[in-house]
Order: sequence, then C-alpha cells, then structure tokens
Amino acid sequence: MSMTLNSAASEVAKIIGGQNDTAVIALAKTAIKATVEDWNSAKPWNFLLKDTAAGFTVTGVSWTGAVTTIDAPSTGSFDGVNKNITVSGGNVVANTTVSNYTRNTDGTIASITLSLATSATSTNVTLTFGGNIPILVDIDEYNLPTDFSSSYGVYLQTAKRQLKFIRYRDWNILITDHTAKRWVSAYTIYNPVSPQTQNFSTYRMKVFGVPGSTDTVFLQYYREMNADAITLDIPNSFLYKLIFYAQWILARMKDTEDSRLPVLEQTAKTALQAAISDDEDTISEEDDFRAVSQMDAWNGDRTVIWSNGEFTALPWGW
Repeated sequence: MSMTLNSAASEVAKIIGGQNDTAVIALAKTAIKATVEDWNSAKPWNFLLKDTAAGFTVTGVSWTGAVTTIDAPSTGSFDGVNKNITVSGGNVVANTTVSNYTRNTDGTIASITLSLATSATSTNVTLTFGGNIPILVDIDEYNLPTDFSSSYGVYLQTAKRQLKFIRYRDWNILITDHTAKRWVSAYTIYNPVSPQTQNFSTYRMKVFGVPGSTDTVFLQYYREMNADAITLDIPNSFLYKLIFYAQWILARMKDTEDSRLPVLEQTAKTALQAAISDDEDTISEEDDFRAVSQMDAWNGDRTVIWSNGEFTALPWGW
C-alpha cells in the first residue's frame, strides 16, 4: 500500500480539516519533509541499507561523435565514479572502463575519461557504472555513492577481510609515516570540500595505509529517505507511523495553541519509537558471534587464542 506525496499530504491535512484546502495541502507537504528529516536524524534505517554490487546509473548523458571524454549531465551526477570501474550504455564500446576524471573547483566531478572511444554520438542516454570500488596502488582516496549517508561495512574482495573504521586523528597517532605503502587495514569517511563551497555535501572514503596492491571494495551503506520522492520513500509497515508524526508537525506549524498538541506529540513520538523498534535487528550480538568460526570472526585486530598452546598476538594491519 504505497502512497504518493499528494495522497500523504491529504491524509496529514485531515488532522486540521484541511484535506481540500490547497494552502493546507502545501503546508502538509512541508510537514512531511520535516518529518523525513527528523526520521533521517533518528537513526540509520535498516530498510535503507544497500550495497555497491549492482552499480548505479546516470541519466541524461550526451556526447557528439567518437570521444573519450564525457561531461557530467548535471552538477554532481558523476560524483560516485571511480577510476577503473566499468561503464556501459549508449554507444559506449564493450569492456570500457573509466580511466580518469576531472573535478570542478567545488570538488564535484566535471567529466570522465573512458578507456575506449565511443563508437558514435549519443543523446540523452543512461550510462550504467560498476559500483564496487577498485582499490589502486598509491591511491588512498575514493569517491562514495552519491546517495551515501553512513557506512555499514567495507570488505576487501581479494584480501577477503573487513576493513575497520577509524577516525583520522587516531590514525595520525598510530602511524608516523603516512606515505609508506602498507597492508590496507582501516578506512574513514570524510568530506574534503566545505559544503559552503560545494554544490552539496559529498563524502569520500580514505583507506589506511597507502595501498601497495590492487583490490576491490564491496561497500554496504545506508542511504537517507528521499524527502522529495513522488511516492513516499518508506515501507508500508511504517507508512502511518510517519503520517502520525507529520500530523503533529502540521498541527504545531498551523496553531501553537491547539489543545491537542500534547496528545499529537505523544502519538508522534510513540510512532517513531515503534518504527525504530520494528527496524532493529532481532539477532543478538552473542548470536551473531556464535554464527561464525573464530577464524572467520577475526578481522585483523583480535588476538588469536590458539597456536602451540600459547597466546599469540598478531599485529593490527601492519
């Protein structure tokens, strides 16, 4: 039972009898957007968890003739591209990859360079890009998907190990030589360009240390709910919980003296808490550890508790 934004706005407007009032409907849409912002801030929702395996698409791409350089069709649309990922669509030749890209002064990607020239002109086509991130020798910074919100897990497919999240300053304390090639063992997420000088805030991933060999990152991450979606970006089981919250926001916006506000507030916050509880993982941490062997559970930062009857500590990533 999905619901469009227009239908949801009508439902929200009923709380003040404004479902047939265009001005109230417009205000209800604002309340829904405010609700989505609050819900996005509440937690990373499991129903928004995704990964890079399927890749991503960019629409509205055009070029003239046989070219190797393609401009971004809109600001930020190529920001999830990394070197060596595959690209297909339009008159792009088979087995083409992205060999390079250029940035605008604000940090957004202006254009990409293809490993093979296109075969002919294409207008308003959709390009499909590989999503898993190729780790390259000497390159420690990579672009994240444009809908990235927060990280769930980073896995090296060749080395077959999970990378550990670490804050930049902690790595600075641990390591004195930041240019030395070493076993990649950790990562951090940061925005290298101020949002005030960039079209929108985008994140990049930095790996520690500097890669000495190639690999591929399989990234699992949370996106945020899309506040501008034509159909509400939420599972049916949470739909009316969000509506209740938006009704409280609308009533508060419309009339701060409404005697129903305390009840509506309680209903809204109860609905949000119920949604949070419903979205939580049901498997306990203890069950999670029992599901894997000791060797599988080791990700490079634990002490091995077997080896000739002695306790043998292994170094953490270097």
